[in-house]
Amino acid sequence: MFMTLSNVPGGSSPTLTEVNLDEYANAHVLIIGDRMGKYLETYKKQITDALSVNTQQPISVKIMAQDHYGLHRSIQLIKQLKKIPPLIIYHGASEEEYERKFFATEIPLILKNFELYRNSKVRTLLQFAPKVSKFIYKNVNRVKFKSILREDKTPYNAQQRLQEMELGYLLYESELEELAQEILSKNRHLIFINTPINFAVLPKRVCEYSTSNNIMAAQNQIFTIIQKGDYKDAFVRLKELNNLAPGNALTLGLLGQSAEHLGETGSATQYYEQANSLDCQSWRSTPVHNAIMQKISDKYNLGLLDFYNIVARDLGQNILFVDELHPQVIYYQKMVEELIKQIKKFLEL
Repeated sequence: MFMTLSNVPGGSSPTLTEVNLDEYANAHVLIIGDRMGKYLETYKKQITDALSVNTQQPISVKIMAQDHYGLHRSIQLIKQLKKIPPLIIYHGASEEEYERKFFATEIPLILKNFELYRNSKVRTLLQFAPKVSKFIYKNVNRVKFKSILREDKTPYNAQQRLQEMELGYLLYESELEELAQEILSKNRHLIFINTPINFAVLPKRVCEYSTSNNIMAAQNQIFTIIQKGDYKDAFVRLKELNNLAPGNALTLGLLGQSAEHLGETGSATQYYEQANSLDCQSWRSTPVHNAIMQKISDKYNLGLLDFYNIVARDLGQNILFVDELHPQVIYYQKMVEELIKQIKKFLEL
């Protein structure tokens, strides 16, 4: 039950809990991912009933998504199946940094390996002589995953945190491509569901490089202005602050809030997306993850359900989310209706 992420320089070797894989292998539709995919259990009967109309036997929909499951664990489970179901649906990306995938001290070496990996000449060479990789890539001390997931509580310093974010996105893209290749190599179909983002929740951590005592004092003054409801004055001050100290996630989040209250939803969305992407605490999906899904979907001609925009297009009009992560039921219903259409198309129902 060991896997090496062979196409990821510096990848890891996880061991996963034994599960009853046969029931998943025999499904018509298999949903994988993290807590976002698991949440679809609420709608599984609705999906199954809609798909099974006028069929000789019920369409089997199984959910293999689990809390805290990074994409690397979903890939491992897929590889353990005796056969892959006709359609795989991936809905995740919200817990990619929950589990430590690499040691902080190894980040510079892994980034160097990725730099080599992106070199077209190196990749061509390795296609014809894969054994040469051990002479090209730097040796990395790999993390070994255990069946019990453990949250990464490494106290990254400012530089390590930036490198960790960069490397996390590189690994995610490589893993998503590996998933696509694995599914397509078995002549199966794959649909991505991207992730809606609750912009009402401000970034939880500002990266140290982008803040100072003076910046925090200015932000506190602007908070007072916002509490008084003067979003126009706050917006002007925040833009000045952002020009003086670009890249501060809290400033960008407050710019988004101010723009939203002023009715500038287009600008608000841009500020919110920047703030979310620069949050120094990786606790949810980001627009970067969604962009990577779009990139891999386009590259391999995969299905992509744009759940993010189903929700985001109503910014400023409704209360969009029931909690920090999950949209209101009305948006899940819209997404599920579109998902059913896509499943019918791929399965030719």
